[in-house]
Amino acid sequence: MKESLENIVTQDTLAAEGKVREYVKKNPDFLKTAFETAALTKSGVEASRPAGDNTEVEFYAVLKPKGKPDDIVRLDTIPLDQLYPDLSSKRFRWARAIDSVIELANEIVKSPSTEVHVESEVSTLFGRILALKEFLGMSSGHNQVISSLFAIVANEGRSPVPEEKVRGLAEALSTLRHRVHLPDAVIEVFEDRLDEFGIDHLMPMTAEGDDGEDRPH
Repeated sequence: MKESLENIVTQDTLAAEGKVREYVKKNPDFLKTAFETAALTKSGVEASRPAGDNTEVEFYAVLKPKGKPDDIVRLDTIPLDQLYPDLSSKRFRWARAIDSVIELANEIVKSPSTEVHVESEVSTLFGRILALKEFLGMSSGHNQVISSLFAIVANEGRSPVPEEKVRGLAEALSTLRHRVHLPDAVIEVFEDRLDEFGIDHLMPMTAEGDDGEDRPH
C-alpha cells in the first residue's frame, strides 16, 4: 500500500525527509497541485508566494515528528512558467496584484497608527483594489471576486472603516493567496470570511426613478 504523505511527515525527521523527497520525485505533478491549491498544509508541503517581480515558487515540507519540534525541508524552486506553461502572463500579474492588496491590508492591521494614518492607508488599499479592474474578464471567478471587492469599496468607503473590518478584509483576502484559478469553493470561503466580519460585499441596490432610469439608493 502506498504510504500517504500525511503519515510520512509525522515520522522521525531523518526518515521523513528522504521519504518526502522520494514521494515528490515519484509524483511530478504534486508540487503543481500544492501550488494550485494554495499550499496543502495537511499534506505537509507548502509553497512560498511569488512577490513583486519574483517569478519562482519555493516548495518546502513541514515535518511534524511526534514529540519533537517541527522541521522544514526545502524541496525545490520552480519557475512559474514551468508550473503553468499554458497560462497567460496576465494570470501571474493577477497573483502579484492580489498579493499587493493582501500585504497592505496586513500591514494596516499589524501597524498601530493614528486614525488619520489608518484612513490614508485604507484609501491606498481601496485604490489598489480598484486597480484590479484590468483583470475583469479573465474568468467568471475573477469577475465575482473583483465585483465583491468593488462593492466593499462602494459600501465601506464612505466613512472610516473600523479596524475589525480591516482585519476581516485582510483575512478574507488571504484566502486568495497563491490563487491562479478561482473555483467556486475558493470564492465561497472568501465570501464566508467577509460575512463573518460583517463586511458588505454586495453591490448597492438600484431604484428606478420616475423617468425609468436606474439610480443608486
